[in-house]
Amino acid sequence: MVSVTTTGFGAAAIDSLGRVLDERRGDDALGPALIVCGGPLVANGVRRALGSRPEGVAGIAVTTVDGLMEQLASRSLAAAGEHLASDIEIQAAIRSELQLRPGLFGRVADHRTTEERLVTLHHQLAGIGDGTLARLQTAGSGLAGDAMRVMRNLVIHAGSARTADHVLELALDELDRMPPGALGPIVVHLPEPTRPFEGRLTAALARRPDCDVIVGLSGDRTIDRRHLARLAACSIQVDAPVVRVSTEDGNTATLLEVADPDDEVRAALRDVSAHAALGVPLGQMAVLYTADDPYATLLTEQLDGAGLPWCGPSRRSLSASLVGRFLLRLLALASGGLDRASLIALLTSAPVLDRGRTVPVGLWDRLSRQAGVVDGDQWRPRLDELPRQ
Repeated sequence: MVSVTTTGFGAAAIDSLGRVLDERRGDDALGPALIVCGGPLVANGVRRALGSRPEGVAGIAVTTVDGLMEQLASRSLAAAGEHLASDIEIQAAIRSELQLRPGLFGRVADHRTTEERLVTLHHQLAGIGDGTLARLQTAGSGLAGDAMRVMRNLVIHAGSARTADHVLELALDELDRMPPGALGPIVVHLPEPTRPFEGRLTAALARRPDCDVIVGLSGDRTIDRRHLARLAACSIQVDAPVVRVSTEDGNTATLLEVADPDDEVRAALRDVSAHAALGVPLGQMAVLYTADDPYATLLTEQLDGAGLPWCGPSRRSLSASLVGRFLLRLLALASGGLDRASLIALLTSAPVLDRGRTVPVGLWDRLSRQAGVVDGDQWRPRLDELPRQ
């Protein structure tokens, strides 16, 4: 059974990874080791963290599930003169299939958006297998079934480019042939197998005796329960109960009586700050309100004033900003004939600089009015006449 270590995220996950590597490598600090990360962002973070360790690192390869799949299959692909299909090649194969058999896609078969959506579908289904695709095609109705037909026929048009399904099978065969320790100790770090091929390759790694798995937990029961269920399907079983650390009873509600909305918002933010001081992450807290007016504006102003990072809807649209107003008036001016009133309104809506100096809009307004300028055709001739008046 695979050895599983549970951890939090961030520094805690890196510390757990360091301990597992040290235990697995023992005295052989220069020996090879492979870290397979749940995604490219995790892999980049691991590379930076390991590279900054005072004792340094050597012999450790950091990759993702995608990267490992291609690496394992590379020898077989090269021997057959094949390669993993790129997005451009997948899109070209989809285009060829739709041109040959548009099916229910009909008039939208040659639309670029149709091709791009089907490329996305291909990535989501990668590793699901032709048998499952065939069942989905048979059971599906309308466009869903026709989309499965397109997915199954990609291989006909791909030439030497191979889809992820084919590459995955080659990778799994290669992994099965490798004896334990051939890649050094393997650590699957913070796995997130959301796509079929990720689940199958992660499960194959977890069945190896030379593999450890580090599972990240958020501390939220609902989130962690779903995550662990997904990992269980990949032969990664976490037996320890998942417990959320809380500073107080989450079922307790407090009713406050305040004078006005300003006081309501201040009271809510005091509560947020108190929980944050006790160690509750800001990302696990929410401030809810019943109406945008006036709470949305008050909250954003007071959160910014308190220096608290936040994420949520903003009542202010781009058109209400300084730049937004200027751009809207500039666009309207282009179609309005450059009349004097609109141009002056544009120049006064935002600071306009000429060679580092603010343009004298007041002077321009007064002179153009004195010259009798009304619309675009009158600017040059009437301003030219102005010195003679």
